[in-house]
Formats: sequence, structure tokens, C-alpha cells
Amino acid sequence: MRFFAITGLLSLAAALPTADPSQQDNSVARRGDALDHVLAVRADNSNVGFNPFDQTYSWPDTSVTGGGISAQFRATNLNNGNYSFQFWSSAPLNGGNLSYRVSYGGKELAKVVLSPGQTTTVTVPKTGDNFNIYIDAA
Repeated sequence: MRFFAITGLLSLAAALPTADPSQQDNSVARRGDALDHVLAVRADNSNVGFNPFDQTYSWPDTSVTGGGISAQFRATNLNNGNYSFQFWSSAPLNGGNLSYRVSYGGKELAKVVLSPGQTTTVTVPKTGDNFNIYIDAA
């Protein structure tokens, strides 16, 4: 029984960290007189919570709808060489603004920024054989 108790204590001691927390560079809280000088640093969270939407579509004969939970769009053929793009932002009120971009081959055809709950429509000329929609936090 003593053998198992001793080996258990040794395995517990082996599992403990070997460096003093005050010697580790990634410690948030440190012991001693340096405690008042330690600051917790966090990244800017203004763009946290929205995964960018990046999709390429062929120009539709009638219309195409896409997007996700917080951002949607519809491209409608106007049958005159132009397309109407309607954008919706159904993000929560604290979700921040969303940027919608329509492009072809790196050339920006239209760009709008919407607040949560807003919608807008833009007209874009048909350019090339497809278009790209990119939606991200503004």
C-alpha cells in the first residue's frame, strides 16, 4: 500500500509545472511586488462574431439569393445588361455594421455598408462571366 501511495505522490509531483509562475512570460497574474504592473492585454474585438462570406456566382438568368444568418443578398437580372443587388443585414443590434462588396476579377463594382436591420438596393452592370460577393464586418 505504501508503494502505491509513494508512486502516486511522485506521479502527482511530475505533473506539476516545473517553472515558477512569476518566471513565465505568458502569466496574467504574478506574485510579489510586480503585481501592480501586470496588465491583461486583449485583442481588438470590434470584428469578432462575424465570419466573412466570400462566394463567386455565375450571372443568373433570373435571380440568385445567398448569404447567411446575419447577411443576405439577392441579385436580379433586369434584362437590360444590368443587375439589381438587394442587400439585407439581419445581424443583432449589437453586431456592428456589415460591408457588402460586389466585384469581378478584382474590380469593385459596388460597395455598401449597412447597420443591423437595414436593407438597400444597388444596380450593377454585368461585367465578365461571373461576380463575387464579399460580406464582412465593417
